[in-house]
Amino acid sequence: MGKLLEVYEAMSTQVAQTEVEKTAAQQEADEVTARMEVLSKYAAVADDLLAKEHGDKYTEEDVVKLATDLIQKDAETAELTDVVDYYTDAGTIMAQAFKAELAKVEEVTPAQ
Repeated sequence: MGKLLEVYEAMSTQVAQTEVEKTAAQQEADEVTARMEVLSKYAAVADDLLAKEHGDKYTEEDVVKLATDLIQKDAETAELTDVVDYYTDAGTIMAQAFKAELAKVEEVTPAQ
């Protein structure tokens, strides 16, 4: 009976490991799919822009180059937005501290 229990536990462990591996593989596949969708959208935008600007006189390399430039521009914009958000938050914190200090000074020296 002990041997049967060991075999069952080993099989259960193996099934659990297989499920974890499947989940990890599925998550990785989902991430790749999401990235591909984003790249496809950038390629479609680049293709549309080039078609409007040049008609049929552009190549696949032109689409890839423009899509890459659009991605880089959006990444830089997102990075700059993060920097602006950081400094906005820092400025708000400093302004609140300054306001609190002014309130303390007003408490100590009443208005005349």
